[in-house]
Amino acid sequence: MAKWKNTDIQWPATANTIQQQAEGVLANVASDMQTNLGGLQSAAGSVTFAKGALSGDANALLNLRAQLNGLLVRGQVLTVHPYQYGIGQQQESGVFLSAQNAVNGLITKLNDQADDNRPAGTVNALAVLLTADNHQQFNQVLADFVQVLPVSELAALSRRVKAELSVGDKMNTPAVDLVPRYKPNGYINQNPLRDALKYQGAQVAQLESLASDQNDVVAKLQALETKRNAALSEWKAAIDSLKNISGSVQTFKTSGSASSIASDLKDSSVPNAQAALSAVVMFTSAEPLTFLEELLNV
Repeated sequence: MAKWKNTDIQWPATANTIQQQAEGVLANVASDMQTNLGGLQSAAGSVTFAKGALSGDANALLNLRAQLNGLLVRGQVLTVHPYQYGIGQQQESGVFLSAQNAVNGLITKLNDQADDNRPAGTVNALAVLLTADNHQQFNQVLADFVQVLPVSELAALSRRVKAELSVGDKMNTPAVDLVPRYKPNGYINQNPLRDALKYQGAQVAQLESLASDQNDVVAKLQALETKRNAALSEWKAAIDSLKNISGSVQTFKTSGSASSIASDLKDSSVPNAQAALSAVVMFTSAEPLTFLEELLNV
């Protein structure tokens, strides 16, 4: 039987494997280019071109594109939170929603046959439950989660909770600027300037290309090597920075029809059921939710 469990957030193993396999070849690009350039320079005019030493290794990994694309799936996202109409309970000190009631709201919606967008057929489902005992704690829980997984509705909820915690936002009414209003600062590129930039820019690009012919083939390859090495280093650093994530959440994984998923949720024991504030988000897809499952360590 499907049940809720506490899981640690981590970088998905599939994405990490793709990176490691790709970089196993790409890490050797710089040395390979240096070898090829050295051969060109020593040949001084009589050059026999051959395949790159890494072309075979790279060709064997062309399936990584399909694997990477496979992490992006079509599906739906359903969110339940205190500020939705008819969901939260309004009290003098604010709006509240217990974890049990949040999950009950999810169950009700899964059984809503009047909604044309209700998941049809068998789908994979992954739910995440966020709970807190007060608004300050809820603000932090939401902020931490959307840093890792920026679900749009939870991001909006996080901003709203943060705003309500600010006394200044409640007490002070900002001055309203007069009309007419300035537009934000930006390029003044109305036509015909826009078209001139397009077509004349293409002409200048040709001039730049012709001007580069002052350099010989070796110099051009050296410049290309420098650019490619810089790009590879930048991409590796960017991917590695994505892995700097942490945290733990309550997750629930199951599959089946919308009705059977609702039934599984109803039979589950909701963690922190009496927490004063909560939000729950469910991802559903007919395809495997590999990236999310590995990210949330389900």
